[in-house]
Amino acid sequence: MRATLEELKAMSDDDLHKYWAIGGFPFELANCGACLTQHTYTSYMPCKNLHHLQFIGRIKATIGDNADIPQVRAHLEELLALRLYFDSLYPQPAEPEPASELIPEQEMESVT
Repeated sequence: MRATLEELKAMSDDDLHKYWAIGGFPFELANCGACLTQHTYTSYMPCKNLHHLQFIGRIKATIGDNADIPQVRAHLEELLALRLYFDSLYPQPAEPEPASELIPEQEMESVT
C-alpha cells in the first residue's frame, strides 16, 4: 500500500519513524538496495549506482546528510515528489498476465 502525503503527515513522529524503518512507501528500497534517505548517507550505505547521481544530489539538497524524523517530516512533500519523479530507480510491479481470450465454456469444450 502506498501512503498518501496526507496519511504521512497525520502520523505521529513515532509512527512515521516505524513506517520509515520498515520501508513503507516512499521509503522502500531502490534497485541499488538503498532507500530514499539512505541515498544521503556518506558512510553507512552509499549508493554506488551512477544512474542515481541526480537522485542523490536532489535528496541531499532537500534533507542534507543522515536524515532524522524532524527533517523527514519537514520535507515529506518534497521527498514524496522526488520518489515519484525517480520511480524508474525502484523495482516495478510485475505486469498482470493477459486474460484468456476464451470464455470459460469455450475453454471447457477445448479440453474435452
